[in-house]
Amino acid sequence: MLRDVLNRHRWRDGDLSELELSVRHRGAPGDVRVIPGLAIADIVSTGVHLIREDDQPEGAFIPFHRVLRVDGPDGIVWVREGPRNVDP
Repeated sequence: MLRDVLNRHRWRDGDLSELELSVRHRGAPGDVRVIPGLAIADIVSTGVHLIREDDQPEGAFIPFHRVLRVDGPDGIVWVREGPRNVDP
């Protein structure tokens, strides 16, 4: 489960900064946006909250169903199964 993967990196390995999340994002090139692990403020049961930016006073929320894959320094950490899969 994606939440378990992210929490393992956060609490056991102590570092989300090595991760990148590729998420479905309409309007981005190829409809995919890459989010660095450092941008993750919190991991909840339904998705991740991102650190607040100037143009988003409350921060953004990315539901888990929009995450396509998670990459780490050694390659793919997690990838969505099925037709919504994405190649880098």
